[in-house]
Amino acid sequence: LMILYDLYSIGAPTIVPSKKLMTVVLQLRGHHFNIRGDSYDFTVAEEAPGFACSPMEHFAADILCGAQAAELMSFYQLPGVMHFESLQHLRQLAADFDPRHQNSLMVEAQTAHWAGAKNWYLDLLARSFERS
Repeated sequence: LMILYDLYSIGAPTIVPSKKLMTVVLQLRGHHFNIRGDSYDFTVAEEAPGFACSPMEHFAADILCGAQAAELMSFYQLPGVMHFESLQHLRQLAADFDPRHQNSLMVEAQTAHWAGAKNWYLDLLARSFERS
């Protein structure tokens, strides 16, 4: 997953499964979270009761766990990242792909993000000096 953020940071065009497809993929592979105890042994689902949808369930009875995990994936919030709904859609995206356009969308979004971050920090510094 980190390679995705590295590629995004240098403006490399990126294609990921859509949330809908990711939910299906997570459901098919039996997505689960591994929690380690003090001994670094993997704990089991019975040790984490009380969750409506336990993160330790290897095969959830419904698609809710996969949908929740897909919603938490931050790369769906990155502007300029392309999403595909199926392998056929991925082939179509690859055929119509314009890397310069995708790169410009990503660089534009990153520039706006860094400008906003810079303004936030400058405002924070200005307010801290006003209090001094």
